[in-house]
Amino acid sequence: MSEKSLSQQHWQTHRCQDPLCQIILAWTLESGTIIAFLAAGAGKLAGSEDMVVLFNQIGWGQGLRYLTGSLEIFGTVLILWPHTAFIGSSLLASIMMGSVLIHLFLIGDSPFPAMLLMTITLLIAYLRYPQLSALISEPRT
Repeated sequence: MSEKSLSQQHWQTHRCQDPLCQIILAWTLESGTIIAFLAAGAGKLAGSEDMVVLFNQIGWGQGLRYLTGSLEIFGTVLILWPHTAFIGSSLLASIMMGSVLIHLFLIGDSPFPAMLLMTITLLIAYLRYPQLSALISEPRT
């Protein structure tokens, strides 16, 4: 058997296609995301010195800091329930897209931490879409 076919065979047998595997992966990603965004949102709302300086550097006022912190905590709360995790992770991915753009064009700092969080939240949205889809397609009585 060739090395390429062994590699393909390994990939085909170890993919996370089982729904239970996808749920475990989603919960694992969600737990880290919840911790990260709760800490970030709380820091913004509490007026952490780093956050105040960062949002002053952006130049759009401290109201944006409060809005961003509130949305991060709201998105985190939505991730706690499987049926709303798609919405919460999509919200957080949108916030991270804005963060990437701000880091690139306004701050001039590395966008990679925001890009990593955006990728993780998009993966959560992908993994949790079936729960949202099932909820929407349930027959109403």
